[in-house]
Amino acid sequence: MPKKKSNLTEEVKKALIEKHGKENLRVIQLPIDDSETEFLDVLVKVPSRSTVNQFMRFIDTLPKKAQEVLINQCLLTSKDEVMADDHLFLTAIAGISELFPIRNARVKKL
Repeated sequence: MPKKKSNLTEEVKKALIEKHGKENLRVIQLPIDDSETEFLDVLVKVPSRSTVNQFMRFIDTLPKKAQEVLINQCLLTSKDEVMADDHLFLTAIAGISELFPIRNARVKKL
């Protein structure tokens, strides 16, 4: 069974739910080791339209800045730990980018 490392206390969760709304929050499990036996649970906010726009503005010209936009605006817990570790940072980016609020469009002929 995988080990979890988390500072997501009920107090922290309750405060962030009150501030951001439960429907806007997700828990992402970031693997701490390559064998994926230990995970760090982090709380993230689903990216808003404004956040996605800022990310898209920089993704082609300044990818590092684009990634930092996602972390700074969406990652709500363990930010220092994630920023200090390249693996956690890149995994958090991948997890947050999966939360972009995009639905599948249906395209029909006239």
